[in-house]
Amino acid sequence: MSQLANNPKKISAADVAAAPLTVFNGWCKISHFEFSDYTAGTTDSATLNDLLGNTVWDPTGATDKEEVRSGRVGDIYGLVVPTAGISTGNVLVYFE
Repeated sequence: MSQLANNPKKISAADVAAAPLTVFNGWCKISHFEFSDYTAGTTDSATLNDLLGNTVWDPTGATDKEEVRSGRVGDIYGLVVPTAGISTGNVLVYFE
């Protein structure tokens, strides 16, 4: 993946409200994810899958509404956010 690409990639709840969004279509190296700008705290969530449908990350919002970060992720086979996969807010995808 070219570092000249938009890094991080920002995916909003509106981007996946009606259809799934394929972020990467093939092997990719992910540094980490961040879930932010959600509104309801612990009832907000996001789901990110690989191309085979396996869950890669599924954060739940924090009561203080601070951003939720994943640990280091590494190589995954594609990245898809399913339809309605983000309840509110945004997911930032940092890649290498």
